[in-house]
Amino acid sequence: MGLFSSLRRKVAFRKLAAVTTYTVQAGDTFSTIAAKLGTTVAALEAANPGVNPSNLQIGQVIQLPQSASTYTIVAGDTFSSIAAKLGTTVAALEAANPNVSPSALQIGTQISIPSSSVPTPAPSPQPQPTPVIPTPTPTPTPATGKYTIAPGDTLTSIAAKLGTTVAALESANPGINPNDLQIGAQISTPVPNVSPPPQPTPAPAPPPSSTYIIVAGDTFTLIAAKFNTTVAALEAANPNINPTTLQIGQVINLPPGSASSQVPTGGSGTSPSTGGAFVNYSGPASAYPDPSQWATYPFLWQQNSALMSYNDGASEIALIGSSITTVAQESGIDARVILCLIMQESGGNVRVGNTNNGVNNTGIMQAYNGVSFNPSNPAGSILQMVRDGTEGTASGPGLKQAFVQYGNYYVALRVYNSGSVNLNQLNDPRGATANYVEDMANRLMGHTWPNM
Repeated sequence: MGLFSSLRRKVAFRKLAAVTTYTVQAGDTFSTIAAKLGTTVAALEAANPGVNPSNLQIGQVIQLPQSASTYTIVAGDTFSSIAAKLGTTVAALEAANPNVSPSALQIGTQISIPSSSVPTPAPSPQPQPTPVIPTPTPTPTPATGKYTIAPGDTLTSIAAKLGTTVAALESANPGINPNDLQIGAQISTPVPNVSPPPQPTPAPAPPPSSTYIIVAGDTFTLIAAKFNTTVAALEAANPNINPTTLQIGQVINLPPGSASSQVPTGGSGTSPSTGGAFVNYSGPASAYPDPSQWATYPFLWQQNSALMSYNDGASEIALIGSSITTVAQESGIDARVILCLIMQESGGNVRVGNTNNGVNNTGIMQAYNGVSFNPSNPAGSILQMVRDGTEGTASGPGLKQAFVQYGNYYVALRVYNSGSVNLNQLNDPRGATANYVEDMANRLMGHTWPNM
C-alpha cells in the first residue's frame, strides 16, 4: 500500500492584543484544538467560560486565548477554508498578507493571521447557525440560516442534522451540486413551513423491551455509545448485571428510546441493502453507497469479530474493539471505516506480517512505517497499530489525512491504498489494488462473499 505525501498541520502563534476565533471541526476536542493552536486546555476553557468542552458541535465558533499570528499552509488549503477555520474573512487574510497570492498558496508557507477587528476586549461568543422556525404558512418561506459544510457531509446527512429534507435543502440552494460539496463552504438552511406540533406531556417510560447480545470487547460505555444512550440508563435497565463482569453471549436489556429495534444481532443489516451479496460498484464516489446506507457498527462488529477469531484470541479481539472506539473518538473518523479497513488489510490478524513496496507497511492496517504487534504489550501495540493506520505516523499520513483533504471516505480509501486517485474511476488501481474501494464498499454495507 502506497500513501500520499503531505505535511502535518502546524499552527504557531505569538502574542496579540485581540482575541481570535476558531470553528470546531469533526473530531475536535479542547485537547486536539489546544495541540493544533499551540495553547493549553486551561487557556481555552478560560477563554470560553460558557462552552461545554464535552459537547462541542461541528461548526461551533469558540474564542482563542490571546495568541495567534501565523498559520502554516497545508495540503488543500485556500484562503476561504483558512478563514473558515480561524473565524476570520478572506478580505482580512488578504489585507494581512499583501505579498501572498491566494491562487498560488504553497504547502509549508507561513501566512499572517489578522487580529480581530472588534475593539472590545472580550467579544460575545457567536451563536451557532440554526434554522429559524416561523409561524405556520401555506407557502414555502425563504431560507434564512447558514450551515458550514464539514468533512463527510452529504445533503442526506445535513438534512438529518437540521431536521429537514433533501428536497428542501435543494430548493433553498438552487445552484448546489450534491455530488461536489466543498468543505468549509456555507449553504442556506430552509425554514420549516409549519411550526412543530405541541409536545405532549411525557408519559412514564415503558419497561425495556429490546435486548442486545454482548460481544468481545463490549463495556457499558461502548454499548451506550453504540445505541446513543447513557451508562446510567443501561445500568437502570439491567439492575442485576455487573458491568465489570460482562460475558460474551450474555443478553442485556436496552433502555427505551435506544436504537435497539433497528440493530440486528446477526443475519441482516438495517435496510434491505445491507447484509446481502457482493455488488460490483464502479465509477466516481457518487456511484458508491452513501454512508447513511451502511450497516450499523454493532452489525459490522458482530460480523467481523467472528472472522477475527480465526487468527486472534478473545482478549486480542476485545483489544481491537476498544482501540477502534478510542481512535474513532479522538480522530473523528467513522468507526465502521476503521473496522472494515482493518479487515481489508489484515483480516484483523494482529500477527500479520509487514510488506515493503518502497514503504514499510506494518500492523493490522498496514500503516506507513508504524508499529507491529508486541506480545509483551498487546494492549499498547494494538492501540498504536490502529492509531498508525488511522491518524498516520512520523513517517507518513494515514486515512484521516486523506479524508481531511478530499472530504469523502471512498476517495480517501483509494488514496490510502494507491497514494493517488482517479476521481472519475475509483477502480483505477494507480499501481495498487484495483478492487480495493469496491471491496471496502461491500464490507461497509455488510455484504458477504467467499474468502472475504
